[in-house]
Amino acid sequence: MITNDQGTYDKVTKTMTIQCSSTLSQQGDNGEADQSFDITLKNECWDATVNAVTFADTTPSKELWASHTMDFSAMTSSLPDTQCGAFSYTLVGLDIEAGIYAIDGTSVVGQPTSIDPWVDNSPYTFRIVSQQGNYLTSTSVDISLTIVNPCLTTDVTPQAIADITTSVLGAADSATFTDFLDSVDTTYSSFPTVCGAKEYRVVTIADSVVSTPSYMSLTDRTLTLTPVYGDPVGTNTVYVEVKLIDYPLRVYYQPFNAVITLCEGTIDFVPSILDFNYKLETVI
Repeated sequence: MITNDQGTYDKVTKTMTIQCSSTLSQQGDNGEADQSFDITLKNECWDATVNAVTFADTTPSKELWASHTMDFSAMTSSLPDTQCGAFSYTLVGLDIEAGIYAIDGTSVVGQPTSIDPWVDNSPYTFRIVSQQGNYLTSTSVDISLTIVNPCLTTDVTPQAIADITTSVLGAADSATFTDFLDSVDTTYSSFPTVCGAKEYRVVTIADSVVSTPSYMSLTDRTLTLTPVYGDPVGTNTVYVEVKLIDYPLRVYYQPFNAVITLCEGTIDFVPSILDFNYKLETVI
């Protein structure tokens, strides 16, 4: 039996009967016999050998805010796509937030940008279901995706601060710096300050002890040096402490010099007659 009506007959089972009748004897049960059997009609594409897609890395780890690309090999089949149809792929999983991940060619692509839910619920399991035309499907092994928060390991980018110099009781000197960036700010520049605000403090460090110098102040990223008598004269190494408020373990110290000199001035001295003792000596 041959038919091209696939819509009607593909994977349809029919019961058929073959009946045999004798042309010589028409008497009794021996005159004819019949045999029934089932026949299933189907396209040979249902018998193709197909192989599921594979990933080079089955346990990928990706950073939040990064553009993710996870490549996989194409589905294969023993019958050509010209006969059985093109391959298609369906992503199963990674749907905790709609529209973040999708399939592009033979890659899973996405860019999650929310700590909740992506980091808080990591890792995630997903798979790819592939199909040839409207026929056989195959499913990949489960892939375990871990999404990490890069702010937990971010590093503050150094920023030079000019030396500040003044004398004891002299006019105050100051220097202003811009907001420090961290490695996440620079790596994912389309998501500025994703690691949150930064807190600044001016400190000195001696024998691993961090303290606040009395001769320095910091207001709105402006450093001011106003020494008085008793403050350390000379070149003092001072630091701007940069701390991520939401990630307090990420702390950076930017050094600069606070140079304190003694005031250099002149004092006019006018002698008075009372400051001298005169003695009259007679020379004989």
